[in-house]
Amino acid sequence: MTVKTLNGTVTAPANILNVLSLGYSNMADSYEEAGLHLSANEYRTISHEIYSVLEKAGYYSSPQTFGKEEEKPGEFESKSREPETVNGLKVRRNIFMDDIRTMCIRYGFYTQGDCRDYSSMLCSCNGLVSDDLLEQTAIDIIEHSSEDSLEGAFGSLFGDEKSHYIACMVEMIVNDYSQTVAFY
Repeated sequence: MTVKTLNGTVTAPANILNVLSLGYSNMADSYEEAGLHLSANEYRTISHEIYSVLEKAGYYSSPQTFGKEEEKPGEFESKSREPETVNGLKVRRNIFMDDIRTMCIRYGFYTQGDCRDYSSMLCSCNGLVSDDLLEQTAIDIIEHSSEDSLEGAFGSLFGDEKSHYIACMVEMIVNDYSQTVAFY
């Protein structure tokens, strides 16, 4: 596969391009934190372009569907993706895998899983998500993250460490990495 970068074009296998995309995304975050917004936008644009090429090529297809009939884009499991009811109102949350990927890079999460596990997690949380799916995603990220990265993001532990991390991770995803798309 061939993609455009800052220095021209790169031809490499999909897994290498994924790492390159993650690197550009990480650099964009660093530039953003330093207040260098133009550079951050340039790096973020390249990261998204590489990501788009990989997505169109099917690189981010869920590994759980290999050898099975795959879902068509936009089709979701209706039972696990129903809007949640909060105080009589239905809440829909949308999460995009690129936002979760950015979170994992920013905090050093998911360093103890392989590419297949990581891609599967990202694919499972792309689109409309339920509270159950949020919790499953948080557990998956926690199980594949180092203790140091979890402590760095969420501080010292209170009570049962896993339930503390799950609550903190769900809260972080909902507050910082999801979009509420409707109340009705």
